[in-house]
Amino acid sequence: MWIGGLCSYLSNDKQSLLKNKLSPVIGWGVLIGTIFFSSILFSQFYAPVTSVIFSIGALLFNWILITLLAGHWPQKPVNVSAVGLVFVILFAQFGGA
Repeated sequence: MWIGGLCSYLSNDKQSLLKNKLSPVIGWGVLIGTIFFSSILFSQFYAPVTSVIFSIGALLFNWILITLLAGHWPQKPVNVSAVGLVFVILFAQFGGA
């Protein structure tokens, strides 16, 4: 989910991490693929509707985190990615995704 959220953010015109934005087809395609894949994985444990809602909630959490981190470190995508992955791992370890 983190990679999908980051790719969709990088395909936006107003993103501040890269000089040139990512292609919207690639960015949104990766996002849709990760949402679909995570919904399938979550449906192994939860009902299908619940897994889709949980995937969307995780995506919203990731977008908020990406926006906050990109505001603190513009033009530093490695820092944003590393700290974001740490937050996602901690979120998963403490009972989240």
